[in-house]
Order: sequence, then structure tokens, then C-alpha cells
Amino acid sequence: NNLGKYWRTSDNNITAIEFDSNGNWWLGNGFNGIDVFNWQKGEIETYHYDSSNAFSLGQGGVASIYRDRNNTMWIGTNIGGLQYYDPVKDRFYSYKNDPNDSSSIANNDVRSIIEDNNGDLWIVPHGKGVDRFDKKEGKFYHYNFTNNNLSNDWAFQVLFDSEENLWVATAWGVSRLLKGTETFESYFYIPNDSNTISSNVINCLFQDSKNQIWLGTTGGLCKYRPETNDYQRFYAGLAESINAIEEDNKGNLWIST
Repeated sequence: NNLGKYWRTSDNNITAIEFDSNGNWWLGNGFNGIDVFNWQKGEIETYHYDSSNAFSLGQGGVASIYRDRNNTMWIGTNIGGLQYYDPVKDRFYSYKNDPNDSSSIANNDVRSIIEDNNGDLWIVPHGKGVDRFDKKEGKFYHYNFTNNNLSNDWAFQVLFDSEENLWVATAWGVSRLLKGTETFESYFYIPNDSNTISSNVINCLFQDSKNQIWLGTTGGLCKYRPETNDYQRFYAGLAESINAIEEDNKGNLWIST
């Protein structure tokens, strides 16, 4: 009955959280893999990287866990590439970079995963822009500074807004790919223009229940204003660097600094 002892994680450094279709908690960390709190079984299932097992969890810290529309759990680690979990076989299947195959994933450091209306995954292979993964073809299509005018190839997070436009938080500006287009529009900090983003380092993105887009930067919180295609800055009481944004059921934002 000692719940404090029973429900415990492998490590205190939790880097990714997701729920599976049964409501179980998947908790990824930077060192020891993934802990699944299986409420029905009343036990914790833990997955680690095993160099002798090709179907183990990928190597490195778990940067992203994402459940798609088919309830498949996708995992991005910073060394092991992109994976999905097969609950029937209790195996992880990997997609890794092949230097001889241009349609393979751009690299094996996956920081963010999101799904579009077509069922394609958009992922961040860190330092290589953004990849679109066509699950039916098994191919990766590369979107980056050179090909698509992405503001910077070092990206942190991808987000689809309610109009299916893709937003990318990067180390130098924020970029938006309008639905049906192939070239990004980018926004940058301009020192003497308070209607621009407050910093070029964008840590995170969030769309609230009113479909408003929020940016967490190293220079505070910003909200996108679609009517003027610019940004409102928020500083009051907030630490400078914003790392995560969530919303409660009353419409309040919760800001992690």
C-alpha cells in the first residue's frame, strides 16, 4: 500500500510524457528509457536500450513520445532515431538514417513528433530542419533552410494549428508553412520593433482553445496576432526563458520557466 514506493520512475529527469489508448502514462527520461504506468495491471513496465536487441527501445535520451490517430505510440530518442511500438509483439521498430538513402530519416536525433490530417508524421531531426514521414511509403521528405527557406535547421518543436499550417520553433526565429505550400514564412526579433517576437530562440509552441498561437522564447512569452501578422509580447511576472505552455479547463495558461 506504499504508493510513494510503488509508483516510481527510473529517473527523476522526465523529458517526455504521453498517454496511450488505455490511459496508461508513458514517461520518457534522459537516461533510463521509458516507464509505462499500467493502471489496469497495477504495475510499471520499463523499456531500456539494449545493444544486443534490434527491437529494443532506441539509444539515448527520450526526447518525444507521440500517440497517432491509430493509437500507435511513436518515440524519438536523441541517438536511436524514430521508432514505433508494437504492443502485440512487445517490440520497437526503428527508422534510422542511411547515408546511402536520401529518403531515410535526416538523422537519428528526433526532438519532436506531430501528425497531419493525411496521417503523415512531421518530425524534428535536430540540426536537419523538419522531416515529413509518409508512413504508407516508408519515406522521409526533408524540409530545411536550403530547400524550403526554413528560418534555421536547428529546430526544437513542430505544431499544426487549427488551419493545418505547420509551425516550427527554431534556434533562430519561428517559421510557418501554410497548408499546401512548400516555402516557409519566417518571423524574427527586430530590436526596435515591439511587434516582433521578443527573442529569436523559440523553445516551444502552443495553440490554446481559442486557436491562439503562443510562443515560449528565451525572451519571454509571445502571442501571434493573425489580423496584423505580428506578435504581442508578455513580460509581467514571467521569467525570461519560457520552456513549456499548457492550458487548464478554465482557459488559463500555465507557463514553465
